[in-house]
Amino acid sequence: MGASHSKQDTEQVFYNPVPIQVSSELATQLSDTSLSPEVSPTRHAILDQSVRAKISAEAARLRGQRDSSHDHDDDTSSSDGLGGVDIVQREIEAALERENLDRERGMAGDATTAAAAGADGAHGDVKNSTVLLGDLEEVRQKVDRYRVRASLADHLGVKETREAVASCYQANPTSTLNCWSEVAAFRSAVAELEQQYVDSLR
Repeated sequence: MGASHSKQDTEQVFYNPVPIQVSSELATQLSDTSLSPEVSPTRHAILDQSVRAKISAEAARLRGQRDSSHDHDDDTSSSDGLGGVDIVQREIEAALERENLDRERGMAGDATTAAAAGADGAHGDVKNSTVLLGDLEEVRQKVDRYRVRASLADHLGVKETREAVASCYQANPTSTLNCWSEVAAFRSAVAELEQQYVDSLR
């Protein structure tokens, strides 16, 4: 309705005064990365999941066949089918486990070799699960030591002087300046505790 009365904007085209150019090094790098056979870790995880899904589907199909053959024939073939499926499944799981361990070792790299060579590998900083568990245990031990240091059992002097200041303030509500000695004792106890904490971090 109102479209015929609205004003049409003229199309504006802006031209770049400097032509856009891509360096040959960038073009080579982009073409090399697009043609590289390396699989990204996310793509590798997706492929690994799909392989695992196919294996589990095949195992479920084999179990179904085993159950149906077990229903039809109780005597001879059922015992042979049970053992065969279980053996195949165990072999597949063992092969996958070996493959994952080999891949983990390859990605982790040999730290001593990399240190001796002085070169950082692309995957040298990736840690395997046993190293990560060791690091986690080390962090837990540090947290436990910190908690032990921070416990109030070690800070009885601070606790006693704090209670002395509080009782003095309660005894002298109108003349709080009479509690200067308790406050000074509290400050010195806190300063001593701070010094102990700083020394424990060294």
